[in-house]
Amino acid sequence: MKFDLLQLDMSYCVLSLIFISIINSVLAVTDLDTTDDLLLPYPEGLHGSHRGHRFVRECQPNRFGNLTHEEWPTQYDDYVASTLNLAEVRYFARKVGTGNNRRTVYGHHVIVNNPNRTTSVVEPRESGGCHLHYRETVTVSAMAEKCVIAVNAGFFNITDGACLGNVISDGRLAHDADGIQNAHFGIKENGNLFFGYIPENEITKQSFTNLVGGVLWLVRNGQSYVDVSKVSECPDAQSTSTLQGFIDAVSARTAVGHDRLGRLVIVQVDGRTWDRGITLYEFTELLLSFGIINAINLDGGGSATLVVNGTVVNYPSDTRKMNNISYGIARNVSTIICIHDILCDPVDCSGHGHCHRGHCYCQENWHGSQCDVLQCGLSNCSGHGSCSSDGCQCYAGWHGLNCSVPCPAGHYGVGCSGECQCPNQSAHSAGCSPVDGHCLCPPGYRGYYCESQCLYGTYGEGCRNKCHCYGGCFCDHVTGNCYHTDSMEWQVGQCFADMIVVSRRTAILTSDEYWLWLCGVMSLAVISVVSITGNVVCCVQKCKHGRNRKSRKHRSRQKVVVSPLDDSSTSELDSDNEYYRRKFGSVSSNRLSRNYNLSHEIVPLTQFSEDHNDDEAAMFTNDSPSVWS
Repeated sequence: MKFDLLQLDMSYCVLSLIFISIINSVLAVTDLDTTDDLLLPYPEGLHGSHRGHRFVRECQPNRFGNLTHEEWPTQYDDYVASTLNLAEVRYFARKVGTGNNRRTVYGHHVIVNNPNRTTSVVEPRESGGCHLHYRETVTVSAMAEKCVIAVNAGFFNITDGACLGNVISDGRLAHDADGIQNAHFGIKENGNLFFGYIPENEITKQSFTNLVGGVLWLVRNGQSYVDVSKVSECPDAQSTSTLQGFIDAVSARTAVGHDRLGRLVIVQVDGRTWDRGITLYEFTELLLSFGIINAINLDGGGSATLVVNGTVVNYPSDTRKMNNISYGIARNVSTIICIHDILCDPVDCSGHGHCHRGHCYCQENWHGSQCDVLQCGLSNCSGHGSCSSDGCQCYAGWHGLNCSVPCPAGHYGVGCSGECQCPNQSAHSAGCSPVDGHCLCPPGYRGYYCESQCLYGTYGEGCRNKCHCYGGCFCDHVTGNCYHTDSMEWQVGQCFADMIVVSRRTAILTSDEYWLWLCGVMSLAVISVVSITGNVVCCVQKCKHGRNRKSRKHRSRQKVVVSPLDDSSTSELDSDNEYYRRKFGSVSSNRLSRNYNLSHEIVPLTQFSEDHNDDEAAMFTNDSPSVWS
């Protein structure tokens, strides 16, 4: 009993501790206080220069002519890049500033080989993220695209998350800046790297595969370009308060550029606005020290985030306070620059391999540059099986890696797992079929256990051959040779030279008997034809005769008109017929109508032939005592 109470008390203690932990966690979460390190080049809603591309062209030095951008070819192709690392990430600590402002800054220097095949601009979270005003951490967006290295890129509206500047992601226009002039970084279809400004309405004419906008062109042709781009991109901003203040503020910075070898270079410096970090002038000098030829400034401040292999390697300046302790957190940003492996075609290697540096490495039994050809070995299952991703699936009767080995004696079926049931004592059995296990009979034998010889008139393997011996004589059940024997087992009847075998199941006839039988059959056939013909002729004549009688009766009834009379008795009709027969030699075919309502007109009873006179016709009137009595 005491043990049960002790156990119950311990359960209450555990539950109480869990409850207290949950309450503390809730209180800690509700006590969160996030501080955003904002570094804004423009007032809200006024991003970029609205003065047009002509103003940008007129503000630049004369040595650049009318060209407002720079292009640089990449020097690596897929073959050369496949022998090099995808990218190099270097951590640095450099002295910047002068005099009392001399200080050390920390950051990362990334060199990307073959950027035209390994660099993409990625929208936040997913394709269409700019249109949906999504924001996401660099880590999450990088994982979705399998980025080896990723860094924050374009600016965005801090209120609604909308992308700012032009954005093209893998050849698809994600956002159009409507001609606003800011420095851009892009990759063209010919592989050239692009840095500079884009004329209005020409974003789709430049054939970009990837493009993202920044603020301020830092390095142009190996020289600082900050002051020129400051004028081109509109000076009325804040800095904090103004665009100049944006340039002068020490803060975390991110830039993208290239070196003389055509390699892409990304430089990221840690900091916190107005506290630590680097100004854009100092940042430009740092970029030149790295040998960068052209570079533009990307989003910085709390947005500056560098991710390598899924891990944030820098120190983001946004903070979150929990239990009075501040922690650095990564900000949800807009677009990112993604450094990935050289993409294969198709990207997933048809689902049967993995892509590495532009080449598909296929899974077992899959072949081809796209891993879309299924083939098991050089013989491809030797024609005795089907190839699958797991190897050859052998048909019944075969086994082995390439399905080239038949089942051993006494076994059959798929995987040779069945055992033959043919008795060993069968003298004529050659084992069983390796496919379905039925007994295999040697030539001349049949039956489930091969216990019987071929039927009369057949021979050979499977008893499928027919004997062709003269006169219907049987042949050897094995070889088919014709011979005579007195063996009762095979003898069906006497084998004579003048016999003809009609079939195996009919009698054997002599030549005379055969012709006699044939003549009888032909005679019966002739008699049958004659009989049928006669019956047909008779039937036709009867039909014609019947139609003629019916026609005469019809004409006779049309000529006869019967006067009304009383239906007293059939005897009167008989007496009229008797009178007619005596007078004219035949019986009238007329019949009296049974309609009692006919008018009492005087009409002739019948119509006589032309040789009768009027006196004879007048005898059949109402005055005739014999008819109308």
